[in-house]
Amino acid sequence: MMKINNKSVVRFLFRLHIVLLVATVLGFAVVGLFFPVLFRKLKYIGFAFVIYNIVKILRLNYIEYENSGEVITLRSYNIFRKKYQGRQIEMPLEHIREIYVQKTFWINYLIIDIQKHNTKEVRIHFPIDHMKRKDLMLIEKTFTTGTL
Repeated sequence: MMKINNKSVVRFLFRLHIVLLVATVLGFAVVGLFFPVLFRKLKYIGFAFVIYNIVKILRLNYIEYENSGEVITLRSYNIFRKKYQGRQIEMPLEHIREIYVQKTFWINYLIIDIQKHNTKEVRIHFPIDHMKRKDLMLIEKTFTTGTL
């Protein structure tokens, strides 16, 4: 049984964005008090940065990958709603043809190729943000080497 999650990375990113958000708000409060002309020129940049950090905080998700040897389970949780599960995939290994990680500039996807009974192939794209590189390699390696 193998379990992989991204909780440590997501917690670090949550703290980082909170610190950046507080520093931005405090920085612009100080600039607004002591340098009002400079504040008027930079306020839209500050507002955009604050909104960016809030959106990034709200979009952080915990991701759990579990491989029991018979079933692969992928779960995605929002960091603010512990009981609510977002996306969830449970798939028996006998239906899975291939698992690999597709890396893009913004987001990584776990691609699962499934062979249906009627010889139709289905491809599932599961976003796996903020996973460590060694965990991504471990997910690919365990499936390709057959050590499920």
